[in-house]
Amino acid sequence: RDLNPEASFVFYDPDRHTIEWQRVAYPIASVQEKIAAAHLPAVCARRLKLGR
Repeated sequence: RDLNPEASFVFYDPDRHTIEWQRVAYPIASVQEKIAAAHLPAVCARRLKLGR
């Protein structure tokens, strides 16, 4: 929830004591459609595009 709509994750390497942040594209439109089809609150779909 950092105002970036891409998905994010980290790789942790305990041997090297490093953390590497990754960003990947996320199928926001199709997920928003699935949220609507499941009759979930519209705010849940809108926030994806805003990265919230």
